[in-house]
Amino acid sequence: MTGRVATLRRLWRLMIALAFSAMACAVPVSGKPQTTPLPQGDGFIQPFGQTRYLIDPQGRMDLAQVLNASDRFKPIERRWIDFGNRGGRIWFTTRIANTGERDGMWMLDLQRQWADSLDVWKVGTDGTRTRLLTLTGQSTLADRPVRNRYIAVPLDMAAGEIADVVIGHSGSTGSWLPLTFATQEAYRNAHQREERTNWAINGALAALIAMALALGRIATWRLVLSYCVYALTGGLLVANAEGYLFEFVWPDRPGWYQSANLALVLALIAAGLAFSRNFTRLGERRPGMDRWLRGFMALVVAAIPLAVFTPHATLTHVAVYCAVAIGAAVYLAIAAEAVRARILGALPFAIGAVVLASTLGFAGLVLAFPGQYAVSVVLDYVHATLLIEGIAFLIAIVLRIISIRDERNRAVAAELEASQEKLRLSEQLAESQRRYDETRRLADARRARIASTSHDLQQPLVSLRRSITAIGEPGSEERARAQAALDYLEGITDQGLAESAPDAQPEEAPDHGRESFPISIIVANCAAMFAREAEAGGIDLLGERSEAIVHADPVVLMRIASNLVSNAIKHSQGSHISIAARETEERVVLEVSDDGRGFTPEELADFSRAYAKGTDSSGHGLGLHLVKTACDEHGFGLEIDSRPGSGATFRVAIAKG
Repeated sequence: MTGRVATLRRLWRLMIALAFSAMACAVPVSGKPQTTPLPQGDGFIQPFGQTRYLIDPQGRMDLAQVLNASDRFKPIERRWIDFGNRGGRIWFTTRIANTGERDGMWMLDLQRQWADSLDVWKVGTDGTRTRLLTLTGQSTLADRPVRNRYIAVPLDMAAGEIADVVIGHSGSTGSWLPLTFATQEAYRNAHQREERTNWAINGALAALIAMALALGRIATWRLVLSYCVYALTGGLLVANAEGYLFEFVWPDRPGWYQSANLALVLALIAAGLAFSRNFTRLGERRPGMDRWLRGFMALVVAAIPLAVFTPHATLTHVAVYCAVAIGAAVYLAIAAEAVRARILGALPFAIGAVVLASTLGFAGLVLAFPGQYAVSVVLDYVHATLLIEGIAFLIAIVLRIISIRDERNRAVAAELEASQEKLRLSEQLAESQRRYDETRRLADARRARIASTSHDLQQPLVSLRRSITAIGEPGSEERARAQAALDYLEGITDQGLAESAPDAQPEEAPDHGRESFPISIIVANCAAMFAREAEAGGIDLLGERSEAIVHADPVVLMRIASNLVSNAIKHSQGSHISIAARETEERVVLEVSDDGRGFTPEELADFSRAYAKGTDSSGHGLGLHLVKTACDEHGFGLEIDSRPGSGATFRVAIAKG
């Protein structure tokens, strides 16, 4: 209800503004020629009130006929020189004077990028006629007296000279012609300011696109790419409307201006609807509406060739205007549906949709009431709209990513809880195994196991030491990390003691520890256990989720993974470590990768021996030896891929569950 009231208030304010604009435009203007003094210094003037016009419906009059029909010229009774889209030719005349004491040059800035036909003359009081400009729809950028995306004409005036400037103009893109007389300094400064503003906005749009692409690994690529296509299409549309594509891309093809404008408008509608469809997941929520939307998008795309090859046809213009109106309405409807369904990110998405619809509404107002509003303001609004809308849509995507992350965290927490329950249920079995092994362990085996257990204990103890001071309230992230480390300590201690009996024979030990479980439990526990240690070392530790099921002893597999991660944190000298699981046809491969210094072939050969250490290692030389021993004992495949300076990847192949 509040939103409707606010909308009604805005409409009421707009009606009041229109009323005052109409009153302002009703001020009578004299029909006699009035002389406009040319500006001095860093100045400019737009003599709309002193400019008169004559409409030539057939477009056949020449300059002599126009000068003879001076009594038929009428004063411009509008705020701006704009008569909308109409056929024929419009003639304008305005009288200017150089009131200074020196000769000078001024710039007649027409502020148009393109015209079907444009002629400019200077007619002296003695009847002398000087042609200043002649352009057609096929004139290239090199044909212009000033090489610029906007049409401008140098104007020489002697001291005290008075002359009439006569302009004949026809254009299929409208009759907007804001005559501006400026000094060379003012002309240069104005265009430099506009260039800086435009490139700053374009740079911001490019930055938004780059940020969105950076989020593609987290969000769905379809959503991110549809956003990027929409933002890029909008940027190209503004660049073409501003004349940049003509200036830098096709300076010899002026006729492409209108075709590109209409084609990019249609492409922008299709891209915007595609983004809104992906953002709201319309196919899942409203399949009927989604089918209708896809059909409309197909029609819009099919109309693009029409815009390219027949840009001046009435049918093309009608198709584009209808597509814009329907597209804006559908866009708002989808935004309303997103808000109603409480889709995360719906509010910024709806704000962007409202801003876009408002800009389109203003553009329609300018077309409906030519001469009352500046056409150039529409381009400024479109520029600002693309930036605001881009920021709003990017915020919506970020909120969507946060939602995805929270869902994943909840799933991981549930898996961790299930794994902890399984480990608790296996404690009795571990106790029986310890009793069995205590009577059969040899002295050498006991020493090796004690050394192994001591090495393994060092890794979770480091994590505990870093987390114990920040445990905080129950349920905190730090307490969860400490609990994961404690569980792992309990598991490896139990197993180490169980295997340290004097007369134990490994080949006779029953396979009580093997079970089927998701390997994501191992990945998540390792990531949680070593998160603080990695953070303290400035290392980005990433655990990738996997749905694969393995059949193995979870404690043994945890020991292998933790040894690999700990070794990478302490000795790789890298900045990124990833823990992932890849599923093949027969096995699941656990991968621990880093981007550190890597290993030489000699170091890799030595790692199969106990107490062998790397050249820069300060450890005991047991970690990788224990990994290899555990893999051999439990039938896991072990592969090491490393080169000096290129990091290392350890792959452990495990049987599927």
